[in-house]
Amino acid sequence: MATTWVFPQPFEETFDVQGGADELVSVHSGNWNIVNGTLQGSSAGGETWAWMGNPAIEFAPTFEATFDMEFINIPGDGIGRHGGIMFCATSPTQRYDAGTSGYELDWIDRPDDHGLRLVRVDSGAHTFIGSGASDLPDPPTEWQISIDDEFIQVWGDGELLIEVQDGTHRSGHIGCWAYLNGQSVSYDNFLLESGGGENCTNDRDDDGDGDVDCDDEDCMDRELCIPTELCDNGIDDDRDGAADCDDSDCSETDICTAPAGPRLVRGDANSDGSINLTDGVIPLLYLFSGGTEPACMDSADTNDTGAIEITDAIIVFGWLFSGGNAPAPPSPTSAGYLGTDCGEDLTADGLGCASEAVLCE
Repeated sequence: MATTWVFPQPFEETFDVQGGADELVSVHSGNWNIVNGTLQGSSAGGETWAWMGNPAIEFAPTFEATFDMEFINIPGDGIGRHGGIMFCATSPTQRYDAGTSGYELDWIDRPDDHGLRLVRVDSGAHTFIGSGASDLPDPPTEWQISIDDEFIQVWGDGELLIEVQDGTHRSGHIGCWAYLNGQSVSYDNFLLESGGGENCTNDRDDDGDGDVDCDDEDCMDRELCIPTELCDNGIDDDRDGAADCDDSDCSETDICTAPAGPRLVRGDANSDGSINLTDGVIPLLYLFSGGTEPACMDSADTNDTGAIEITDAIIVFGWLFSGGNAPAPPSPTSAGYLGTDCGEDLTADGLGCASEAVLCE
């Protein structure tokens, strides 16, 4: 099949002709016609393929292509809507041809891999390199492919759906295709603008607009150029619509996590890191002799009733000397307890803990 080279000027095809498709595309297989100003193809016993231009055009290495694509029917075979486009193809044939390399982008309804799929084709062998739109019930109708020396971006209806770094294949043919399950497809408004874009990783002003790499508006929305969210500057750094602690990137950081309550062990009324006779005496002095308030009121409240009472002293003495029950959680495992015994008082009682034991800090 003869081909021509298109230098970096825009290529546009709106299919505004009457009659057959052969004037505008190179048909490799299937049935292709111009219908109501759109290119329509349907499979006939195998996949249907048509390539831009007749003879098929070989496009420049880097470009941005936009086009409309619609699935005319929904086959009921479990695969469903399936078809797409191939680009940077070395030969205008079909995606499993051993003589063809490039990239194949398609939509598929099948539940196991529903959505958009980007595949690298190497001499007919397929390597899956990207996916997107798995949450969309229906395929986009307005497609966009942007390709530079290193990256491939796929947009659908104005939303970035796939971005991969792969520079294996550049330049070649662009073809439209539909699966062999009786799928019919429609293409329109094909526009390709070649070359001249900013390479976002080479520290050069490739497009001559005064901005380099991620400072260039061509690169700002690339994943590699979106900054990390800083959690305390009042700015939506990663441009996802949420700033600081409202951003999910920050929700688990120390600065955005609500401060935990004091950590303590029940029974250690003076917060000295151990439980002994003094811890039972302190509540009694506080209650009956005008003694000072326990260093940690929640610790002195050994039965977690929300009040200091004589029972709190009895629990300490009973546990220490008579084999009684341990104080309420967070409970000590021994009189000389460990830091792992420390925990929060989960009861909202208003007592508080003015001084934590060093072990629990």
